[in-house]
Amino acid sequence: MFSKLPGRRSRRRGRQLGVTLIESLMALGVAGVLSTLAVPSLTDWRAKAAVQSQVQSFNSVLRRARSEAITRGDLVTVCALDADSLAAERPSCAGAGRVWSGGWLMFVDRGERGDVDEDDQILFVEASAEGVGPMVGTQRYVTYRWSGELLGIAAHFRFLPPGEPAVDAPVDGSALVCVNKPGKPRVAREAQCS
Repeated sequence: MFSKLPGRRSRRRGRQLGVTLIESLMALGVAGVLSTLAVPSLTDWRAKAAVQSQVQSFNSVLRRARSEAITRGDLVTVCALDADSLAAERPSCAGAGRVWSGGWLMFVDRGERGDVDEDDQILFVEASAEGVGPMVGTQRYVTYRWSGELLGIAAHFRFLPPGEPAVDAPVDGSALVCVNKPGKPRVAREAQCS
């Protein structure tokens, strides 16, 4: 009753399904160019995320140290961690310098200021994670009084992207945490603490 029309059948055979080799190569070329453009921005994003993670963690430990000093009615110190001491029975503060790249240590400071003594109680230890940049402070340690104020002068800490040298200078992608004399830490939007 119904017959197939010969013209329709021949048109269906002439259509190509899929893509040609040239079209595939063009698509790969475009994808290659786009991925080449995306790699630097991905690297920048990872560096910025590493800095922000460090800043948040350090800001948190400073707030906790201030709270612990007020709650305990005792001196609480946060110092630059001696990364080599992590393998020892008791971690310790870095002996000298202002580079905090190994991490930080919080403890009730009953003995010599800025050093973990036998009578001191360690409250928190955080070693730096892999792939983070250097951190430089104006001091080797900060100590909070039972009133919540700093025992010493105000301080600041600069967090630098991975691959940057450990210097206290604003660079693209760095962050700055300022701690005022009343002991309150804040992330600065400007290049220097005011």
